[in-house]
Amino acid sequence: QFSYEKGEYDSPFLSCKPSLDGSGDGFFWKVIVNKLYSSKGNIFIGIIGNISAPQKKLLDARDATSYGWIGGHTRVIGGSLGYRDSGWTKFTTGECLHFHFKSDKLTMYSVQKNRKFTMDVAPPTSCNDNGGAYYIHFNAINDDTQITLKPLTDKDARARLLSKFDR
Repeated sequence: QFSYEKGEYDSPFLSCKPSLDGSGDGFFWKVIVNKLYSSKGNIFIGIIGNISAPQKKLLDARDATSYGWIGGHTRVIGGSLGYRDSGWTKFTTGECLHFHFKSDKLTMYSVQKNRKFTMDVAPPTSCNDNGGAYYIHFNAINDDTQITLKPLTDKDARARLLSKFDR
């Protein structure tokens, strides 16, 4: 578990090692959005394969190995931005999000919205510095943004989450 708060001079870009294992039941984690700079929910939460992607503003989200969600009705699939095409709205302060990555799918479940959001993920390539893997990834676009990341290791909690994803 760790918390990250972007200050004025901090990089907005944060990727977490080790890489995600999407085999078997996949990889589960939980994110709590503790504080947002604005009501627009300007933060990227997802995964990335290229941990050497440009680290300014949202250039990393445009990387072909980037998958996830941004506040302002935007989802990112392979570096392409999709606006208002999935029902996604924005992140909110206090929001609890459960994530699941399994080989070719990334799913986010919002506890407060009682809703899941899913996207297809391309197989990782070995042409990047990471040898062909995905990593949990955040981009806190604005200062004074704080998130907490926790592993979701409890088997019962994971089973309940999978049942929500299957609906």
